[in-house]
Amino acid sequence: MKRSEDKKVILSQILSLFRMASITPVLWIHKPLADGRFSIRIRIEALGRTLYKSTGFKARETEWHPKRLRVRGKSPEVKAVNSGIDRLMKAASDAEIDLIRENEIVTAEAIRDRLAPRRRGPKTDLFDVGDKRVAELNANQQVYTATRYESILKQLREYERGRPLPLDRITPAYLRAYETHLISKQSNGASTVASKMRALKALMGIAARDGLISRDVNPFEGVAIREPKSTKHKLTWGQVQALSEVTLERPQLRLARDSFLFSFYAAGIRFGDLCRLGPQNLRNGRLEWEMGKVSRGHGVALAPAAREILACYAGSGESGFLFPFLHRSDTSTPAKERAVIGARNAAVNRSLKEVGGLAGIKVRLTFHMSRHSFADYARREGVDIYTISKLLGHTDIAITQRYLSSFDERAVDAAIGRLFG
Repeated sequence: MKRSEDKKVILSQILSLFRMASITPVLWIHKPLADGRFSIRIRIEALGRTLYKSTGFKARETEWHPKRLRVRGKSPEVKAVNSGIDRLMKAASDAEIDLIRENEIVTAEAIRDRLAPRRRGPKTDLFDVGDKRVAELNANQQVYTATRYESILKQLREYERGRPLPLDRITPAYLRAYETHLISKQSNGASTVASKMRALKALMGIAARDGLISRDVNPFEGVAIREPKSTKHKLTWGQVQALSEVTLERPQLRLARDSFLFSFYAAGIRFGDLCRLGPQNLRNGRLEWEMGKVSRGHGVALAPAAREILACYAGSGESGFLFPFLHRSDTSTPAKERAVIGARNAAVNRSLKEVGGLAGIKVRLTFHMSRHSFADYARREGVDIYTISKLLGHTDIAITQRYLSSFDERAVDAAIGRLFG
């Protein structure tokens, strides 16, 4: 026990060597208030400069304990005041640690501003920009993207401990510190970190577009978003055929397998979009639908194999859907629909894992793999990348190039193997 306490003392002493500011609560006795009491302030000393930050609390001189630097007494009111002082002291200490972590100069002004950032006009806070973006996405029915931004903003708010985040605080040093936090404290993988950093970069771009910051001031100029190499699993044509031919006794396994194959033959339609399909989406031998991820219309010709699969579920059309995933489900709001689709997707992936094993497929089968499989099959059959991009519904051909890059790498490696053994 003694050794543990000694370690704490030594650690405290070591940390104190790195502290650059002195932060102390004081009773401001230089100017009494109208009721005869004095305001309680936080004194911040750093680099030879002293500033004071009001706590919003007050006390009489006889109520202030000059050694404990707190209000005397044990009443609920006194406890509330002292708790408030403790919170502000911790916030000031946290602000100093954040400045050190972000390689910023620790000044009294910087600590004070982080306790109560000065607003330089409307919408100068990143959270304002983010909340506005979420509202726009929801208004455009881009529910999945809106939910993703909400999650990223929530985690950033927790990192900031509920404080505002002025746009001018977002520097390359701040971004590197946050990236380190995501990796070391949140245990986020490389793909997750890259996704969150891209979202922050997009919000800063929106701020520049709206004139909230100068376009010349881009904190991401000094920060490279480390895009990890992603391994996109896909099925070969032979494995797709094996999946088609495997005998499945249970209806839920057949439904999972058939929906996967329908997606493959329908240019990789996403699971959420497939769930929403109804008879109205079949027009003149084509499948036409609104892509939920990007809120844009899309359509492809119905392949004969896709028509055969639909024929097996002809009765589902009576419920308003081509496949029975949303039948008798409450989808009255976007949030409820998203929850139902998420649950169905998870159930389908569990079934596909079993189906893949029965078909002799070694990789773990998921629904989204149908999209990867279609893209790779089209590439191998000589379809040009521009057409593949259009079939997948990508807005930019660069997205398709990234999508196929991992497949291309494996193809190149296989070619070297064939040439030189």
